[in-house]
Amino acid sequence: MRDQLIAMLLVLIGGVALAVVSRTIMRRWERTLVMLSFVAHVGAAQAQIWITRNVFGGGDMFMYQLEGVAVANAVREGADGMLLEVFKLLFQQESWIPVHVTGAGNSTGSMTAVTALLSLLTYNSLAATCTAVAILSFVGKLVLYVALRDSLHEDVHQRILIACLLIPSVVYWSSGLLKESIAMAGLGWLVAGTQELVRSQWVRGVVLATVGIVPIAFIKPYVLLAFSVSAAVWYYWNRVTSRKRRNILSQPLRVVIGLGLGVGAVAVLGQLFPRFAFDSLGEQLALQQEISQTVRGGSTYELGDPTRTTTLGQLAFAPQAIVASFFRPFLWEASNLQILINSLETTTLTALLVRVLWKERLMRLWSCVRASPILMFFLVFSITFGVAIGLGTANLGTLSRYRVPLMPFYTGLILVLDHVVMKGRSPAKARRIVPWLNQPVAELKSPKGTTVE
Repeated sequence: MRDQLIAMLLVLIGGVALAVVSRTIMRRWERTLVMLSFVAHVGAAQAQIWITRNVFGGGDMFMYQLEGVAVANAVREGADGMLLEVFKLLFQQESWIPVHVTGAGNSTGSMTAVTALLSLLTYNSLAATCTAVAILSFVGKLVLYVALRDSLHEDVHQRILIACLLIPSVVYWSSGLLKESIAMAGLGWLVAGTQELVRSQWVRGVVLATVGIVPIAFIKPYVLLAFSVSAAVWYYWNRVTSRKRRNILSQPLRVVIGLGLGVGAVAVLGQLFPRFAFDSLGEQLALQQEISQTVRGGSTYELGDPTRTTTLGQLAFAPQAIVASFFRPFLWEASNLQILINSLETTTLTALLVRVLWKERLMRLWSCVRASPILMFFLVFSITFGVAIGLGTANLGTLSRYRVPLMPFYTGLILVLDHVVMKGRSPAKARRIVPWLNQPVAELKSPKGTTVE
């Protein structure tokens, strides 16, 4: 009973804070959908506990809870300085913890530390801890939406809100005591910070980006690998589209800067996290494939070749990886209710993508994407992260969970292009709408001085 009371208190505090903030920065229709998303996240947190316990019979969540509570109790009963040891565990430094911690020194140990810190605040309540994580994840997605909203025309705001806050698989898998929840809590802040850096707002950008980088770096660092490449493209494309000349190679210095940012970020991440260095990626992907072929489940599939341990060798399977990340599970692959729900989601997105490709030529769609730095970021992140997840995952059940950071951008890209194609049914009208998609609504004026519809 105490667990539920603490969880309800967190929901009440979060709901009141959301109501106050949303009235100042959101329109009425936005407030309705955002509150719906908040309720969905809170409900999904409790659903995860019940499903993990009663359907799957256990999972990572309960391991984090068991060891996190033990660490929290050690802090309460231990000597001075024990809390500092928990932070060392969080940041994957050598620490002295008087209880067993699985994966100390890597992201699993960091998740135990996160659970311990939250357990200190929630009196070891699993329901309240999951609720707190769900609210943090929701806030991250809300920040993501606000950041993207400020850079896109209001005609697509509702679609972007759905992509950021209301995708069912993303809501579910990022509302429990899981690594994906912590990653999504940071991703929105990272995107907001990157947007400010692209706009040359350096102080604000660095602060916001740092808030996002820290949780991702210690929980799911490979997300940063795909993000760094995509952010470099975003920076470069913003510089190109702000000039009259929009040819990719029209500004060699910008090309060099963009490439330098991407390569430099990848190199730094490789030094901080050697497992994800470019020359080690092939070995890590091959290892994951070997493990998946050894320990098989009911929804296991084969992709890649564990004998190819080089990065280039693994990239040969990139097309199959993209198919897996974007389109699977297919409807006929549904072996249980969870995979069936996931397949309905992927099938819906695939149908929208097919409609877009059917109604407009590929080169014109490329022109649409090329006209907007945000859409270019969506495309590059979706491809790079999709390849990584497709190659590193060989189970349909975990595929939907691991691709959570991909979904807001992949879904957003499809929904925006679908809007452009359906609203601009004639090629001439489509060309007139698209170039303004990446500008705030206040600046959207047609050549005659009227607002673009």
